[in-house]
Amino acid sequence: MKRSWMIVAALSGMMLSVSAPPAAAEGIKAFFHRIAEDTRRNNAWPDCFVPQDRFAATSPVELMVKKGWMGQNLISEQHFHQDTGNLTQAGKLKIEWILTEAPSTHRTIYVRQAAKPEETQQRLEAVQKWASEVVGPEGGIDIEVVRMSPPGWPAEMVDSLERKYMETLPAPRLPKLENGGGAINLP
Repeated sequence: MKRSWMIVAALSGMMLSVSAPPAAAEGIKAFFHRIAEDTRRNNAWPDCFVPQDRFAATSPVELMVKKGWMGQNLISEQHFHQDTGNLTQAGKLKIEWILTEAPSTHRTIYVRQAAKPEETQQRLEAVQKWASEVVGPEGGIDIEVVRMSPPGWPAEMVDSLERKYMETLPAPRLPKLENGGGAINLP
């Protein structure tokens, strides 16, 4: 007679042995394993999810900080003379600031990629030459080429907008006094 469950009592020590078909035993075992796993997870909640939440919340901020320093340390077209490709005084001062005053973890110089590879190479050589004059040849200088646009607006555009704004301002005038007294009649 074939039974799905057989319980055999051993005479020595009254040990009970349960044998079940393999599929049923694995199913029951997996079922109780999931119950135990869910219980542990529920008891640990929300602590088990805090590291993932912290990472999800801080990773965009870290990316924004990195991009911000890239923009801050960017050497672009306005830092080079158009005709010679050498650094302007503003470019030299910016490189000095990056290498001496910026936090040590953010002392990478980012050079904006030019339209022509030989122009980009000329920019890199000019930056490398000036940076080695600032910190010396043995100083580790990190220079990277990026395709980032410089942050902000050109000075000509800012000046033009400021002048147009100033032209639209009305002429200053004081309110009229009434009855010859010191009271001012405001609209």
